[in-house]
Amino acid sequence: MTRGALFFAYNTAETDYVKLAEFSARRVKKWLGIPSTLITDSDIKSNYFENVIFAENNNSSMRYFEDRGCSIEWRNFGRNSAFRLSPYDQTLLLDVDYIIDNDRLLSVMNSSYDFLCHDSAIDVTGIKSNNKTFGKFNMPMSWATVIVFNKTHHSKKIFEIMKMVEENYEHYGNLYGFSPSPFRNDYALSIALSIVSGHVVDKTHSIPWPMINVYPENSVTIDETDCFEIEYIKRTRTGERLCKNIITNQDLHIMGKSYLEALVEASC
Repeated sequence: MTRGALFFAYNTAETDYVKLAEFSARRVKKWLGIPSTLITDSDIKSNYFENVIFAENNNSSMRYFEDRGCSIEWRNFGRNSAFRLSPYDQTLLLDVDYIIDNDRLLSVMNSSYDFLCHDSAIDVTGIKSNNKTFGKFNMPMSWATVIVFNKTHHSKKIFEIMKMVEENYEHYGNLYGFSPSPFRNDYALSIALSIVSGHVVDKTHSIPWPMINVYPENSVTIDETDCFEIEYIKRTRTGERLCKNIITNQDLHIMGKSYLEALVEASC
């Protein structure tokens, strides 16, 4: 059985997503020992990917990011094509801002399940809520940041439903009571998993530990020992305090793209 990681990276005027994907692919190779494939519309040659697959993506939306202090272009459509485009029997589908720092995901890839993702996440600072639900009716939340899937009929059905939700996103926004802009793969995935599960909440598709989020307002650096340092402001009854967390051997979802770009530059 072939297996590898898959990244989608569509550059914008503000962010070089291909460069971020290269950094992520290097860490996948280091910690998991598997190759990576890139899906992009950029004309590139890279030594970090086993395959580079060209796929057009003309859709985009705008999203506000705290680290940049403004709304920027966000090209996150088309993730539902991962099943069709992946060259692997088993695929680790990763967002480029998910940074591997241990080999724990191998236990998920070695399991007998066809499709797994995170259905819980925690803020690395402990300040924000865990975002367990979304929409007017508190729909259970699953994250599309990390997905492990096999080329089976069950996985294919999930991606087909994700495509249906994306193509009819305004309708599903009205149905579940969430904003139709910007488009979020997390919501499309959550709805797809609910449908294939017969609208019954269970743990069939759950990675059995929470994803660790570093939100855009938190700065991130990396030192020479491969430790991540997260700085953040904690508000108390007596005022504001600058805090720092030092993280070692923990995968992180680093959502602030400007901080992630600086981190990538520092590690080159």
